[in-house]
Amino acid sequence: MCARYILPHQIRKKRNERRTKKTFWSFLFLALIVGALAFLSRLDSLQIKEMIATDTQFIDRYALADLFQSEISGNYFGLFPKSSYILFSRNDLEKKIKEKFSSVEIVEVKGQGFHAASIQIQEYQPVAFWCSEGEKSKCYLMNKLGVIFANEPVAHSYILPRFYNVLSGEVLGLNYLNTDIFSSMLNILNGLPELGIDPVSVRTEDNSTFRIDTKQGLYLLIDIHDALDNALPNLKTIIEKDTLNKAQLGNLLYIDLRFGNKVFYKIK
Repeated sequence: MCARYILPHQIRKKRNERRTKKTFWSFLFLALIVGALAFLSRLDSLQIKEMIATDTQFIDRYALADLFQSEISGNYFGLFPKSSYILFSRNDLEKKIKEKFSSVEIVEVKGQGFHAASIQIQEYQPVAFWCSEGEKSKCYLMNKLGVIFANEPVAHSYILPRFYNVLSGEVLGLNYLNTDIFSSMLNILNGLPELGIDPVSVRTEDNSTFRIDTKQGLYLLIDIHDALDNALPNLKTIIEKDTLNKAQLGNLLYIDLRFGNKVFYKIK
């Protein structure tokens, strides 16, 4: 019996034929997948055409609708419509809503059937105003993070302290101060009424020492580089010990809380 001998060039030829067939079938399979996906993505029954959004206080509904429409317009790679329920990117829309509207704290986008997108938005609540000064003074709303997130509404019932200085130019979306420092300052402002002191505004000239003006006429001085968390307890201590009682507050020019556990004040 004679052994069959296959020449090297025949081996290479068979390998090339197998590789060509494998490539052909792989390409055909991929083309079928792409074609099927393109077909499904273009079905009218799977097109998102409507936005259903929760009512918002600070977001222009038309601006939100325009952003939504831009996200479902056009095609991916010229083949797949962005409006397809299968390909609609909820995460991208959520990200762009947060980027465009600084009042948004939480946003969640869900499919509402196959033809609509439900947009659930929770907005920040204002805790203070930030105001510019000068002939064209304008005020904005700040959230708990110290971020300026909306223009002051023309009509509102907010009774909030007003912050000045530090920022200039286009301020929407900017932080007034470091979030932790701003939070500590808010704690001071919120705790003062319990001591008979009603804060009205906060100003600074050097972005370090801040002056808190009050309804009682006196002002308080704090330094953001000090331990702000100690300022209110220190003030409370001297008031409770009658070193400085509430009846005397109207006779004071200022209270200085910039020196650790020591509190200084000046009578008018």
